[in-house]
Amino acid sequence: MDSGIEAFFRQIPVGLILMFCGSGMLLIGALAYIVWSRRRRNRDSAAPSVEVVMEIKPMDDDLMPDLDALSNPSEKPAAPRGSALPQKFSAPPPPPSLDSAPPAARPGGAYRLMLSSGGTADAVEVFTVLRDVADGSLIVQIGGRAYRHPVSGADADFMHRLNSALRDLTAAPPAVPEAEPDAGEEMFEMPPDFDSPPLDAAPGTIPGDLPRFRMEDQPPLTTRRGRKPPTVEIPSINIGASIEAFLQHKRAVSGDFAGRRIHVRSGLSGAIVIEVDGQFYDGVNDIADLEVRRYLQKTIEEWQSRQ
Repeated sequence: MDSGIEAFFRQIPVGLILMFCGSGMLLIGALAYIVWSRRRRNRDSAAPSVEVVMEIKPMDDDLMPDLDALSNPSEKPAAPRGSALPQKFSAPPPPPSLDSAPPAARPGGAYRLMLSSGGTADAVEVFTVLRDVADGSLIVQIGGRAYRHPVSGADADFMHRLNSALRDLTAAPPAVPEAEPDAGEEMFEMPPDFDSPPLDAAPGTIPGDLPRFRMEDQPPLTTRRGRKPPTVEIPSINIGASIEAFLQHKRAVSGDFAGRRIHVRSGLSGAIVIEVDGQFYDGVNDIADLEVRRYLQKTIEEWQSRQ
């Protein structure tokens, strides 16, 4: 058997065997090159490519030194043109002034408040006044603490903050200094009192006089046995309506403040309410118009003197 195989291999030409072995080696080398080239290609594609572009600008002749000026020192070199040198850097901004004060920091808990009279203000909450819907009593709250009014059982800090706020709330506003008039403006003196002649204080009755009633002037009541004595009706007195009638009568007679709305009325609670051109005031001293205020003061004094 072995002799048959050896005889078979001896019959194969040597050139064919060498060609077969060389082809196998070439095939293995080609496969190895293909694998190596693919790995290199993948590695090169994964790495970022950096492209460097160099821009070469042509040299400007204006930047070259003036050879004529070097050869002839007596001549002054010409000033370079403004457009020859490119402006690459701008002047740095000036440093902030030390005199300008930084904006004031807003205190903690403050918020920007829009005023109804115009403008804004940074404000903090001092205390809150609430009303109990069950019994209608008032509740004062400062921070996280709340007490019914009148406050009782609160600590010293709560009472101090509440009293300080109420004191500031009820304090009179500071007096506004009067602006000095300019030298070119004329000076006018305000009259000391409203120049209006008083009404004739005759003993007759005029509008606004209160009804006069005295028990001594009433006749004695005679009653029969078993009958209830008749009741004497006491006239009602409305001070606001009486002052209003006297005021309008005086204006009609004297013609003062013609065309203006000036009235004295009684409110729902019985207090006097004064109307001046659509503005309502609780007292005569609250009227902004000085002439109307003095006129009403004098009118009320005349009305009181007639009662």
